[in-house]
Amino acid sequence: MDNEAGSSDRTPADGSAMADELRVRTYEPGDEEWLVATFSAIFKERTPAEWRWLFRECPGGASEVDIRILEANGRPVGSVGHIGIPVWVEGKRLRLAIGCDMMVEPAFRGRGGAEQMITSFRESGHGFDMNFGTVNSGSRRVTGRHIGTSAMRRVPLWTRYATRLAEGNGIVRAIASAPDRLYGSVVSWPAPSLEVVELAELGGEVDELAAHSAGFAPCIRIRDAAYLRWRWLADPRTRWEVHGVWGHDHLLRGVVVTGVRGEGGARTGVIGDVLARDAQALRALLYNAWERLSSDGCYRVTCAYRDPRPWARWALIRAGFNRLVVVGERIACGPLSPRAGEIVTRFGSWYLTAGDTEL
Repeated sequence: MDNEAGSSDRTPADGSAMADELRVRTYEPGDEEWLVATFSAIFKERTPAEWRWLFRECPGGASEVDIRILEANGRPVGSVGHIGIPVWVEGKRLRLAIGCDMMVEPAFRGRGGAEQMITSFRESGHGFDMNFGTVNSGSRRVTGRHIGTSAMRRVPLWTRYATRLAEGNGIVRAIASAPDRLYGSVVSWPAPSLEVVELAELGGEVDELAAHSAGFAPCIRIRDAAYLRWRWLADPRTRWEVHGVWGHDHLLRGVVVTGVRGEGGARTGVIGDVLARDAQALRALLYNAWERLSSDGCYRVTCAYRDPRPWARWALIRAGFNRLVVVGERIACGPLSPRAGEIVTRFGSWYLTAGDTEL
């Protein structure tokens, strides 16, 4: 994911580290103390609870996780992780490995440690069909060269603003927000008539929608109830809610996952995931998300979204969202088995949301 540190383009900070032989092994109980501390030092604060959620509580549990540890003199100095989840590829249920937490301590960078870990993973009996993650310049080069991923375009980030100024003078903020409010009000009028309700429980109706989503795009994660409960409702970092739209035939037409980040006037509403059968349901879910989050004091609402269905872009606009020049994270994917094929390397094949671009 976006927490992948490039480690092949920097020289060691400590010349004495050059004498240390690097080796790669798999995760062992107790490594999590180093993993949490090092991630917090290199990227951002991570708690033990967050680590357990990511690497032990995902659907399938520890059996769906592969963590490679880079050692020097018997102690960890680097790591890379892969979390397995189900994915539809041209209607076939395959296993996608989310690549994350590629990191090497500064004193050991520039010595090929990241390449060793990636090669160790690739040559193991991991059982995954493809490798997927967001990349920066360093990890893009390493994964492309040693595991065959192809870096694709950035996922579009759609935004609807209450104001362009998160904080400041009320009059100035009102003036600055006028164009955005006018745009959102005009393009989203009239409001959708479909009722959006909170889903207190996620069950078979969500699983059925996830099964139906195999036809939404050639490549799409399987957003079934187990996945949504883990990826969003169990997230220890942010409180998420799931809302849905029902059809007259009691069929679930779509779901949306929303949360709030930030404090005070800088509160941002986030549409973490959205899955809808049709344009009317998608528009209703996004419009309702905007109404709830803006009423909760969010100065803007963001929605990372890429959907190959031809009507999806219009549904976002009709919900009041705008792309402008804001872009999201760059993704990369590559086949790890013949079952996946080259289609997984084509950006236009993918259905993507924030759930795919951040972890």
